[in-house]
Amino acid sequence: VEFLNRLRDGVASAVFPSLAVELGYSGEQYALFNGWIGLVAAGVGVALGPLIDAVGAYRILFHAFVLSALCHLVAGLAPALWGNADTLVPLWVLGAIASQVVFVAIIALFMNLCWPKVAATQFAVYMSLANLSRSGGNLAFAEVADELSFAQDFLVMAGLLFLAAVLLRFFNVDVHAAQLARLRSRS
Repeated sequence: VEFLNRLRDGVASAVFPSLAVELGYSGEQYALFNGWIGLVAAGVGVALGPLIDAVGAYRILFHAFVLSALCHLVAGLAPALWGNADTLVPLWVLGAIASQVVFVAIIALFMNLCWPKVAATQFAVYMSLANLSRSGGNLAFAEVADELSFAQDFLVMAGLLFLAAVLLRFFNVDVHAAQLARLRSRS
């Protein structure tokens, strides 16, 4: 699930700045805009931390994947919106917030998956694999970037996020918790 999410991140890191330039924004304008959105999204992610714990990382993660996928789907199906800041900015902000919530929820889920005896190493491996996946997204996208339009790029990203949400439904948190409890009892 995180592999697919980070593949999307790898694609996005190539697409977003290129699209901004295509729409007539300078690198400085894009960096400033993206920086502010990142700060706002991170603040929302921090603020939602207690909600993620209360409701459950799994449930929040699923909904954040779907919301992020929908933002990408709308962008991919309606490129006419890209020239209108009144629709593009809220869509981008909503997508950035959903992506940040995915990030916070996935980290919380990773922590819940860890066996306390090896938790630090296990968590570090999860995070390393996530970063490897992002690089894989960059690499894979480089092979097809020139063949796809920006609209198609967004549809690919939406597909990766929807697939992550679907696959997440196959993970049973309770079964995993029971397995961790058995491991703890043997230690």
